[in-house]
Amino acid sequence: MEKSTFSVIIPTKNRLPDLSACLDALAHQTYEGVIEACVVNDGGESIQSVLDKPRNLRVNALELRDPVGQVKARQLAIERANGEWIAFCDDDDRWLPQHAERLAQALLNGMNFVYTDAEMVARDASGVVRERRTFAFQHGERLLLHYNTLLATAVAVHSSLLERAGGLDVNMEHYWDWDLWLRLARLISPVRIPGCSVLYQISLAGHNQSSRPESMRSSLERLIEKHHLPDLPSSNFWRMTEVAELAKYRDSPEVFWDGSLEIWQGWH
Repeated sequence: MEKSTFSVIIPTKNRLPDLSACLDALAHQTYEGVIEACVVNDGGESIQSVLDKPRNLRVNALELRDPVGQVKARQLAIERANGEWIAFCDDDDRWLPQHAERLAQALLNGMNFVYTDAEMVARDASGVVRERRTFAFQHGERLLLHYNTLLATAVAVHSSLLERAGGLDVNMEHYWDWDLWLRLARLISPVRIPGCSVLYQISLAGHNQSSRPESMRSSLERLIEKHHLPDLPSSNFWRMTEVAELAKYRDSPEVFWDGSLEIWQGWH
């Protein structure tokens, strides 16, 4: 374990432009410590051309010949990680430049399970931004039995705490993150860092399975059974911003993204 090092877990498959821009964003962090991008190619086309691009970034990559699924791919990345802190980023999401530094300030103060707010960005098939919404809730940790108020791309956890929680449960499939937060929260309460320093992409073309939450109902049923949760509606992060009973918890956080498309397209 390398002290004060972030290991960022990134599963990918057949999205080379997204992966390249995601790694570029990590390379442009203001954090002065080490960031290790732990990339697992889940049986897709080779990512070597992306890895060959010069960047000021440590990359720990694994190319799988046969796909194992997005959750198992993440767990394999975690097992290879060297950092003291484990963080997450899907290849189509983005860390803004100050994100790692903001996480580190809290983690160095002994807060071992932290998350920031996020900005959700809806883009059409041509990449045009059609809508932006903040994803930020006060007392989000109190809502976890009913709603997943933590976006994985915004979360960081101490590696020892993640190990104590048992890592990822591959049987949870699309709800691997909510399952993990619930298990971690039994050990320590998550700490919110207000402010949207990550971008979560919503594909209006329907490329995200999460844009069709009804298709993930069987995974939600497994989560409900495992954690003895009440009957929960099929939903997603975008819809959660429209839920009336959550209105009193919604916050108006600071937004850091200036709207530049460079964050999506990568640096040349």
